Amino acid sequence: MDAIESIQKRYGCRKYLDKPVEREKLGLVLDAGRLAPSAGNLQDRSFLVVRDEGSRGKIADACGNQSWMKTAPVHIVVISENKKLGKFFGQKGDKIYSVQDTSFAAENMLLAATALELGCSLVVGFSDEALNDLFAVKAPAQILAIITLGYSAEQGKQSAKYPLEKFVYFEKYGQTIEELAAAFGEWGAAREKFTSEKVKDVKRESKNLFSWLKSKFKKKEEPMHDHFMEKKEEIKEPVRESKEEIEIPRQLPR
Repeated sequence: MDAIESIQKRYGCRKYLDKPVEREKLGLVLDAGRLAPSAGNLQDRSFLVVRDEGSRGKIADACGNQSWMKTAPVHIVVISENKKLGKFFGQKGDKIYSVQDTSFAAENMLLAATALELGCSLVVGFSDEALNDLFAVKAPAQILAIITLGYSAEQGKQSAKYPLEKFVYFEKYGQTIEELAAAFGEWGAAREKFTSEKVKDVKRESKNLFSWLKSKFKKKEEPMHDHFMEKKEEIKEPVRESKEEIEIPRQLPR
């Protein structure tokens, strides 16, 4: 799966299989976070991996009792260390760059997880005090996000997004153009091609699934003989017997 496809397929998974995430895949996800850009390349952040069931339950409670989080076998707590950002960039580093840097890393990990066919979700609403106490995080370090990770147990899809026209200006803030596709050349055609190919894939997979289900539930019956398919010359008039020739059975056939 390439980067564009990962971006377009990523969604917030809310239900996970009871299946562990392989160490190799977890390592690739974490390394994607490591490779994310950061202000001044200071890399002033860290990732806390939580697999303990009890701790995951407490994280879910601290996030407003979001019970679905407990089904994810891995939680990644994204932390801004704030050891260097404030020193180099002052208050802006502490308040803004710290959030940006952890956000870059979180998005990289979400896309890597999607590329590895793992379900994932980003959670940013939680009790700071509860999580700081749970993991002994002390200032200036600050927990800014949590990523749930695992194999999806649902057929999820990306939530609805506004069209690109709503976000794009040209040369000056607020300045738009009527034909966005013309501005980006083949952008519209490329997107349409990608979408049509995905629709074909979904239809093909649905057809295969339907055929499989049909084979599982279909009753094994002898095929009925269709007299309407016989050739006319093969159909003969029934032989009529006289009443004297008809032998009436004493018992009905079983």
